[in-house]
Amino acid sequence: MTHSPTLRRRRPGFTLIELMATVAIVGILAAVAIPNYSQYVLRARRTEGKAALLRAQGALERYFTVNNKYTTDLAALQLPACTGGGTTPSGDNCESSAYVISVAAGGTGIASSYLLTANAVKTDPACGQMTINDLNDKTPASTGSTQDCW
Repeated sequence: MTHSPTLRRRRPGFTLIELMATVAIVGILAAVAIPNYSQYVLRARRTEGKAALLRAQGALERYFTVNNKYTTDLAALQLPACTGGGTTPSGDNCESSAYVISVAAGGTGIASSYLLTANAVKTDPACGQMTINDLNDKTPASTGSTQDCW
């Protein structure tokens, strides 16, 4: 049996058009997914920083109750110890890897006021630094609004 030159045998595989269409679809999906994922990660880091600030604020208030003054020594606050799973007994993460927490004296001195600051370790243009004081005033020190960061 001879084959006619006009009849072609279909070979398994993809044509160039099919391959280009697939690459275009993957490119469009990536163009949408990557920025959304980046924003999700940024919001998660902010939440981690807020939780660390609020945990330190609670520890400062407990310290004040016992000592009748605040302290700038974070070690003296005796924050809840981490368990083997890297969480506190209440289930919070032990350390904020996205923010570094520091405490300074407030406007009336450390005996009666404090200013807690969370500085972003990784780039966060809107909420790179968040603060909270003894009056529970929450402010972003960067370009973001309080509503966006807190």
